Amino acid sequence: MIPKKYEQLLFAFLISLKMSRIMSGVITSIKPGLPDTFLGRWYNAWYQAFMVALPAILLVGPLVRKSIILQIALLKGRRFSRIGNFIL
Repeated sequence: MIPKKYEQLLFAFLISLKMSRIMSGVITSIKPGLPDTFLGRWYNAWYQAFMVALPAILLVGPLVRKSIILQIALLKGRRFSRIGNFIL
């Protein structure tokens, strides 16, 4: 079992690992299609994307979490109506 204090760090690591892999694969395959060099180009693109994604998630994640908490606190107690997917 992983200690609770490492939960946020592990989450950031795993989500950045998976998202950078998916996004770099999609972006690498869009322009030239799937040439013979695709796997090497994908690995290179993924490695570079991961080096940006992990620090970005570690820095932006807490800000997003605080923003969500603030928005929920502002909506709490307010009357609002829901029409379709929109909250008025």
